[in-house]
Amino acid sequence: MKKIHETLKFLNLKKSDDPHLSIGRRLTPENLKIASQLFTTIDMEFLCDKIVLREFDPIKKQFFIIDTIPFGNNPQPEFVQGSLF
Repeated sequence: MKKIHETLKFLNLKKSDDPHLSIGRRLTPENLKIASQLFTTIDMEFLCDKIVLREFDPIKKQFFIIDTIPFGNNPQPEFVQGSLF
């Protein structure tokens, strides 16, 4: 990704080096129905450590970050055998 950005510097584009996923952008209701029929099983094994809220700038034709919501670290609790008496 960084090498691609280096080659596109002459275009003066402001782009992020962080990979991201836009879900369902510009899909019509018909295309959403087709997508739901195509993707019947989804592997939900992935790491998502934050959500980034972006807003479209119509002048630059780019999205810019307006807020980042980090999830932090919440590991599985370690089981400890206890005793009441």
